Amino acid sequence: MRPRAGLYDIVFALNLASSFGYVLLVSVIKRITSAPADDLAYLFFRAAARINHLLLLGPVPPVSTSDVERHMPGIREQLGRELVLLVSVCAAAAIVYLLLRLIAGTRVHRTITARLLGPCLLFAVPLSYLAVMHNVSWESPYYGVPSFWGVSYRTLVLILGAEGFAAIVIALATAVRSVPGWLLGTLWCLHVGFWVPALWSALPPWEMASFFGFFVAHALVIGWLLIAIIWVRRLRRSEPGMLQEGTRGMAWTVAAGVAAVGICAFIWLPHPVRSVAHPSRPESVTIELSRGPCYGLCPSYSVRVHANGSVEYTGNQEVRERGKATATLSTGQVTAILQKLEDAGFFGIEDSAFSWCFDTPGIAVAVSVDGITHRVASDSGEDCIGFKAGTQARFVRAAEEIDQIVGSRRWVK
Repeated sequence: MRPRAGLYDIVFALNLASSFGYVLLVSVIKRITSAPADDLAYLFFRAAARINHLLLLGPVPPVSTSDVERHMPGIREQLGRELVLLVSVCAAAAIVYLLLRLIAGTRVHRTITARLLGPCLLFAVPLSYLAVMHNVSWESPYYGVPSFWGVSYRTLVLILGAEGFAAIVIALATAVRSVPGWLLGTLWCLHVGFWVPALWSALPPWEMASFFGFFVAHALVIGWLLIAIIWVRRLRRSEPGMLQEGTRGMAWTVAAGVAAVGICAFIWLPHPVRSVAHPSRPESVTIELSRGPCYGLCPSYSVRVHANGSVEYTGNQEVRERGKATATLSTGQVTAILQKLEDAGFFGIEDSAFSWCFDTPGIAVAVSVDGITHRVASDSGEDCIGFKAGTQARFVRAAEEIDQIVGSRRWVK
């Protein structure tokens, strides 16, 4: 029985989606374990938090300003992070498959299924590995190939380049004369035997599962191997002209593609949020900033600002004035505080997606406006707030600017 072209499309889509999922997770780990270059880690963990909220599995807040204790991620956080990776991979596969079916029967489609599928199955995931591992320290505990190989990043690039050159030579030779099956099988086993352990080594170990997930990430590598086996054992032997073009189920394909776009938009894109700077009832506004202790001489206090400008200070420890004190702000200063929070996107911040440390002071801001209260807590340490221009860093800067406007220094220093 001749295989349908749709089967080739499915294999191609799954392979590209697996490469995407692998790159996504390893990129997130890279940003957590080194100086981040963007806000990807926050976006990933925010997407996981949204899935948990949807499943009514609210994550444990990682930071509390009442003490120094930091709550380690648990099974609920891991579930969200596993699901966000799985959902993203499935959505990417559905979108790629839809695009391929939309061009089915064209010359471009025949070129993809006949000429690009094999090289993609062999090299897409290794190329993704090399791309994401660029400029990564090989001494990092979560990166690098197993130490018994003792090869550098440059050596891996040369190995993949040599494999690519060999694949081109074999493809040209196949067009002229038959290449022995045993030779192809040997080369394929060497390729997979080398790259599967390399890909596996960049994934989080079991003890880090609650931070990044474990099962879906490793299933992607196993899936890449299984798909490659299917191609070698069956699909590679079929000529392009022998493929059957199927048109049934196109409506379901379109529906799946549209649903995939909608799901990705829901879990990844910003949601509409309430404005802080323009409340419908200005008199309902209350802003409270609090700082927590650390394993050292960190001031612990809170300040509450009301809509009329009155300020209530409470000093706890390591401050000049303990107990309560009051002050008054002008209307312009209260407006400035609200604008700082608006610029930081306060009501759209998901603090369970923040990075954090174990021994730094926490800082939190709670805002009540129009009967709605939203609280965001974060570490305030410079090395614990992720991307310097990212969401968490903007929040911490906004909180520090609130401190300056209120003039907390008069009570603290």
